[in-house]
Amino acid sequence: MQRNHLFQIAGVLLLSVGAHSFAASGVDVANSKISLAIRYEPPSLNTVKSSDRVSSFLLTHLMEGLTRYGTNNEIVPAAALRWRQRDRSVIFYLRKNAEWSDGKPVTAHDFVFAWQTLVDPATASKYAFIMQPVKNAAAIARGALAPQSLGVQALDDFTLKVELQAPTPYFVSMTAFPAFYPIRKDFYRQRGARYAADAKDMLFNGPFELTEWVHGASLKLRKNPYYWNKKNIRIGAIDIPYITSDSVATLNLFKNNNIAFANDLARESISDALQRGLPLRKFLDGCMYFYSLNFRAGRITRNKALRQALQSVYDATLVTN
Repeated sequence: MQRNHLFQIAGVLLLSVGAHSFAASGVDVANSKISLAIRYEPPSLNTVKSSDRVSSFLLTHLMEGLTRYGTNNEIVPAAALRWRQRDRSVIFYLRKNAEWSDGKPVTAHDFVFAWQTLVDPATASKYAFIMQPVKNAAAIARGALAPQSLGVQALDDFTLKVELQAPTPYFVSMTAFPAFYPIRKDFYRQRGARYAADAKDMLFNGPFELTEWVHGASLKLRKNPYYWNKKNIRIGAIDIPYITSDSVATLNLFKNNNIAFANDLARESISDALQRGLPLRKFLDGCMYFYSLNFRAGRITRNKALRQALQSVYDATLVTN
């Protein structure tokens, strides 16, 4: 098994093990398993409520949208086999061999329900805004229309029509984002408030399924036998036995061959890695970072001149370079 095949599924690396380390516990070639560490307990694995990096990392392994990112970060077919985009609409033709982890088919109705749930003000999703290219999404978010007014329709079980509020050439690429993932209505309503709170309270349509979640301690992912493209998934298991925000501890886990790679390292840990000659890779993770200032009365940051001063000394290139 080659390294690039392993990590193609596992995610983008900052610090990766070399080929000589494949016999270590972090990468178990014999059992097609890798072990990882994450910074914190995933706050929510409910796709309509999740908004953080760790949850997104897990969901991109457990779930799949209409499209996904290919090996060169291009948009490729996923749950949708193909699509046809017009000026103000897109029709997605779903593959008929896509299944949930209980063997039932993934249908266009699952996307309709998920998207309507996302924009429903009762859901209070932090990512409801991302659906605004879809017709009526903004009005629904304001409470002016019912969620059922969203411009998305199942023409049949495997044909999904999306009406756009305005021409949006990039809309198809948006559907790879976790907020656009499907949810099966019957299972969601059966679980109620417990939906996605535990491994048994989730259904998966992606390459892996979550088989164990010990809150605050560990997670286990196993290859999903119902995934339509399972023959091309080269990893059989992803174990996450460590949850720590301590950069030094993460680096030590890597040095002791307990995990396959370490990322989000602090500056001192990066210096340590360089001094030890460990393989280091710098990359842009595609995330956008921002400061949110408190404008309320009595707060020093309410002063516009102060905010302008902060902006004038901030150099964005220090982050991107």
